Amino acid sequence: MRRWMMMASLTMAGLAAQAETPSPGPLSFTMTETRGAAGPRLATVSFPFAKGEAPTLPGVSVTGEGGTLPAQCRVLHRHPDGSVRRALVRFVWAPQAGQSESFTLNLLNSAATAPGQVREVKSDLFSLQAGGRTVRTAGLGLVIGRDGKDECRVSFRGVEFPQRFLGPEVRVVEDGPYFSWLSLTYYGGYWNVYVDVQADATGQVRVVERLRRTYGGAVPIPAFGLEVSGLPADLTTDKPETLPYAGVLADGPRHLRFGLGTAATVIALPDGAQIRQGRVSVTGTEGRARFTLTRDASLDQSVVEAHKQFREGQERAVEVLLPPPGQEPLTCANEIAAQRRCVAVLGKAPVEYGKLQRVRELNAEHALKLACRDGDQWGDLTVSVNRLTPKWSITGLTRIDTGLDMLEDYYRGGDARLRDLTVNWAENWVSLKQYRGWDMNSYGGERYTMGAWDAMSSFIQKGILMVAYAYEETGDPRYKAAALSFADRIVEQLKTRWFVAGTSVSPTAIGSDANIRPAYMGRDLVLMYRWTGDRRYLEAAKSIFYGLAALRTSGHGLLREGYGDPYSPFERLVTGTDLGVTEDNSDHLKPYILEYLVEGAQYVCEETEDPVARETMVTLSDFMLGAMQDGGFWNYAQRHAAEGNSIGHMTIEIANGLLKSYALTGDMRYKDAAFEAYHCIIKAFDTYGSTLEGVVPPPDRHYFYPDDHCPLDFYRGAVRIDNIGRDPTAYLFTAMDRMLRIDPKADEFLLSAPTHPRHTWLIEQVPLGGLDVAHEIGHNFIARIDFGRAGDQESSGKSELVLLEDGKPLGPAHSLHQVIRDEGRGRYSHWTRNSLYFSTGDNTDPLTNGRKYTWYFGPVEQIPAADGQQLVPTVNVAFGDRKPHPSVALYERGLQAEREKRYEDAIAVWEEVLAQWPDCAPELYRQIGLWEAAGKPDEMVATCRRFLKTFPDNDRAPEARMKLVAWLLTQGQKDAAQELLEELARSAPGTPWGEDTAVQLWRECGVGAAPATMIRAVTGTPPQPQALTALRAADGLVSEVSPQIGAAYDDENLYLKLVLPGAAAGAAEKLALFVDPSGTMTSYQVYVVSQDGTTSERPAMWHNRLQGYEPGKGWQAKVTQGEGWTAEVTIPFGKLGRTPLPGQHTWRLGYRWESTRGIMLWRAAMPWYVRPHDCGWVVFE
Repeated sequence: MRRWMMMASLTMAGLAAQAETPSPGPLSFTMTETRGAAGPRLATVSFPFAKGEAPTLPGVSVTGEGGTLPAQCRVLHRHPDGSVRRALVRFVWAPQAGQSESFTLNLLNSAATAPGQVREVKSDLFSLQAGGRTVRTAGLGLVIGRDGKDECRVSFRGVEFPQRFLGPEVRVVEDGPYFSWLSLTYYGGYWNVYVDVQADATGQVRVVERLRRTYGGAVPIPAFGLEVSGLPADLTTDKPETLPYAGVLADGPRHLRFGLGTAATVIALPDGAQIRQGRVSVTGTEGRARFTLTRDASLDQSVVEAHKQFREGQERAVEVLLPPPGQEPLTCANEIAAQRRCVAVLGKAPVEYGKLQRVRELNAEHALKLACRDGDQWGDLTVSVNRLTPKWSITGLTRIDTGLDMLEDYYRGGDARLRDLTVNWAENWVSLKQYRGWDMNSYGGERYTMGAWDAMSSFIQKGILMVAYAYEETGDPRYKAAALSFADRIVEQLKTRWFVAGTSVSPTAIGSDANIRPAYMGRDLVLMYRWTGDRRYLEAAKSIFYGLAALRTSGHGLLREGYGDPYSPFERLVTGTDLGVTEDNSDHLKPYILEYLVEGAQYVCEETEDPVARETMVTLSDFMLGAMQDGGFWNYAQRHAAEGNSIGHMTIEIANGLLKSYALTGDMRYKDAAFEAYHCIIKAFDTYGSTLEGVVPPPDRHYFYPDDHCPLDFYRGAVRIDNIGRDPTAYLFTAMDRMLRIDPKADEFLLSAPTHPRHTWLIEQVPLGGLDVAHEIGHNFIARIDFGRAGDQESSGKSELVLLEDGKPLGPAHSLHQVIRDEGRGRYSHWTRNSLYFSTGDNTDPLTNGRKYTWYFGPVEQIPAADGQQLVPTVNVAFGDRKPHPSVALYERGLQAEREKRYEDAIAVWEEVLAQWPDCAPELYRQIGLWEAAGKPDEMVATCRRFLKTFPDNDRAPEARMKLVAWLLTQGQKDAAQELLEELARSAPGTPWGEDTAVQLWRECGVGAAPATMIRAVTGTPPQPQALTALRAADGLVSEVSPQIGAAYDDENLYLKLVLPGAAAGAAEKLALFVDPSGTMTSYQVYVVSQDGTTSERPAMWHNRLQGYEPGKGWQAKVTQGEGWTAEVTIPFGKLGRTPLPGQHTWRLGYRWESTRGIMLWRAAMPWYVRPHDCGWVVFE
């Protein structure tokens, strides 16, 4: 209780401190001319105000070096107290080329007296005067006038437009003396067309046409666009073209000038997806020209055909810009002081970065390389990219929360390009990733782009405040509507259920993919509450954690990723035991997924001091401390990330969460763990310009456990500098800010020489003996030398370094790193000033081949007489002189002994490991299997007992108990076995282990009832088949049609006869059988029979851990048709590796019937996985 009171007082003190908002500084900003040309243009600045700073804002003016200018003001958003939070300020500015000018914003007591540009507006028409131009609606388009005459006509070319459309419906978004924005909506049955018209006082007009698929599922992307007619026939462009012209926009002109001199009409084509998917056509008749812009996905070679679908709820656009009459587009940029940005938007002052500023700047450069600039996904951020040859690829989980971290760094004084980056990402997300169709259950949700675009899965909804901030930066009402609909969808779901479920369209569905990851929405909802003041969001955020608590049966459940439908009585057996459904986490937790819960709980706790949220935050933060590897890192314990494992990503994200937990609790353990981890992360980043990545798992396993200790972490640790990861890049921004707020001198510590042996080994990767060259991967070696000049990465691939081998040039230079690794043969890349990636001419080792490697800067033809500077000493020096950490050798010895089946030697090595690191549960547990393999059951039993005594609460403890039970039964010690079984039954009621225990007690000890999910195998031929329980995978309810099965056996084979009723002849049904003679379902075989008689050895969807599944061997199946179909399966015991003993053995048997009525299972489970404990039993009579 004392600790709770102390932490609560610390937290309340922290909240009180946060309430004292610092001064945002003067009302000032700077404008900079960015086109390189003088002349008037519209200047726009989205100006942030601190809470209470501008209670009202009827009008503004700006004062610059040349005096005071009138300005137009549009209030975009208000603080919850009603004061102005953000306002768009616009005025006409006439700078000289390259000029920068500082302005002060003047808050006026009244609005500007000048009238707006809109002259007439009704529900279905408008007209406006913008400088020397007029714009008015005319039928299904616009007429743009100039000097009292029609200059051109803009016509919209949507799908089925205009035959099936109603409209336009006209709405004024903004109007003032310097800028007007009108929105036109045309409604159709399956499609809507939205047109934005923006015009300013210089006469510049922007027209954007958006096409949205509102209903009807996905169709191939149609061609649509707009047409500008009535243009002068004389055409000049920024690329030499003549009439008629038709071409791909990516290859053709971007500025087209129709006419001569100041009378010309210029059409400019802004950046966007249309650059890769735009088709431009210019034709002329009767002395006038017609310009057509068509969005045509067939032109786009950067997007695979499978993604060229226009999905329900998506939107795509084309856009043209008409600069001021006779001119090219004139542009400018604004800059607001970091103090104001940070205080007004985030409510706190910025910190000084000191030596970390260089890390921050490099991190921003990394972020910029993640953006897609090709095709349909223009503006999206990929999950990772090669730094030298950026190539974007589509991502399954958008995670725009990472964009929020990037944008907030801009607000804290970071690179302004991060603002543009995230605004472009918001446009892509709203247009393509957010569902905005007719289905209100899904409206506002984010698509699961990993092959399920029509699914709005519950576990990917995160980061919506980035889109809300994009609204504040641009004033685009679509972004505000997108943010609110995202949050409102969550609120509506939580009115009727404890959990947030996924939904889908085509067909419509809601519901059974409940998952703990939506706990992150607690953060989103709290942030939306702070942004809007709407208490619905705050109450919904709290209810998420009460819902998770209510779904627990033991008080400790729901910490793993998936739990299916928590209302299902079958799934309730799982949710209370911390066992996952969608992923088999039976022997590991996933810190990455738990971080979702931590973040949601942190924000709810910070805002409300709710005890449930606080307990969630503290207990999971404590778990993170326990899951931290001895080397100071975390990793992703999941099959999905095995090969590339995510040491840097996980460490940055989890340590970032611990920093916030420290800020809310004052618990120094959280701060110390985070700082220890970041010491290595930051030092490695400063040294190599990259975060840490991992290497492949060791040969004995497919993935890593989170509790893999320091030695295995050493074994897999490495610095890989090729790739930039989106998530670690984003979270690193926030982490640096948090650390500097905790300790303003943190930069000194974070960039100091490492003290932890793991970190020293990892970062200072210079071999002993003064060598500057080390082997990396494949044929690639890295020379870490100060070459005195920038490399490819720092000079856009233009390094002039020439590498010589015994005086002869190698090459080609500037080669891709992966090509150097794979092919070698002299390829090299001068990567940075301090690093050279290279291979030798014949792929030998440069450290031992005795050749001389030198370099110089200059043309290849001008090799200097002295052969340049020497790279490697011309002596035979073994690379083995470099001493890795001693644990590496230990693990290599142990794994090698296992591979060579020297089991006792391997056990001796793991004992050495345990002697140095006593908490290494996996290395003790693996000895149980080694003693079994060595044929020494007594030692196996002793090790089981030792494991249970040392690690009684370990995830592997139940399996160790069952192994001990099996041994006791073989020794005739039934009473001792029964005692262990009853103990396990008491400790794990209702769990899969509890079910196993109940079967063992019934089978071996005659205690309790026989399991319901069981069949009896008799000797001879299969008897009359008995009905099986059949549950529909879709909802867990009992099916109206059930399969029947009979089982028999003899000395050689197991015979199964299955009757599968109801299917018509010629249907394509399929049956998968899962058989495990061991009874543990840790390793089993799969047999698949189709209705047409064909057989295969794998189910349609494979288990994501890829362990335990083996194809069926040496089996036969006979299929006959009748009322449905019958399958008779023969499985040789010799192929199963075990022969049953009558009256003694109980095997595991599961089935998956993919019927015409849907998927049927013996046990309720998610339809795409079969868990070991979804199977029943076969008892040999």
